[in-house]
Amino acid sequence: MSDEQKTRIVIADDHTLFRAGLRAAIEQEPGYTVVGESIDGEEALQLVLKTQPDVLVTDINMPGLNGIDLARKVIESDAPTEVILLTMYNDAEFVREGIHRGAMGYLLKDGATGEIVQAIESARNKQFHLGEGVRQPKDLPVSGVNEKPEPKSGVEALSPTERRVVLMIAQEFTSAEIADQLRISVRTVETHRLNASRKLGLSGANSLLRFALANSYELEALID
Repeated sequence: MSDEQKTRIVIADDHTLFRAGLRAAIEQEPGYTVVGESIDGEEALQLVLKTQPDVLVTDINMPGLNGIDLARKVIESDAPTEVILLTMYNDAEFVREGIHRGAMGYLLKDGATGEIVQAIESARNKQFHLGEGVRQPKDLPVSGVNEKPEPKSGVEALSPTERRVVLMIAQEFTSAEIADQLRISVRTVETHRLNASRKLGLSGANSLLRFALANSYELEALID
């Protein structure tokens, strides 16, 4: 089989060893070829637009442009590319947002190498693949993937500055970098983070980051 006849895949993940393992799992199967790799979301978008792969496999937590926003931009482009999302976070909000943005697969990274080929095949057949162990949103069955209901995230409760801070968290800015960009103190940034978490009913070290990643598109739209 020539390379032109194979399913063409781009991998976007900033962890070298994980990318290598994923590539090996994909290319050991006949009919699949990885045509590019990226460690950055913006770079991945340009790579997809240039190579026009059949499938993009991307981590959600990416530098430059997070995976959910990357998926949205790819799906809205003219590229004939389906998107599969990978994550360390087993969070139903991420699944909901991924489905809403049009992704065709959602896998946990710790089991991705064993499921990736099946997920790619499902994406090529326009079938959604929910990885083993992934928490499915109770109000959004996978069978309803094409319905694309509007999520109710609660971002409307945030002040304009809190929305901007939360969006910058999704973009992987540190508190010091946010403070510098917004010309406020680091302490003020931490206060905005705390207030946003309280308004959203979030607790735990990574809860605000997970929320920010899952709702970055909505935050961006409200800020614009």
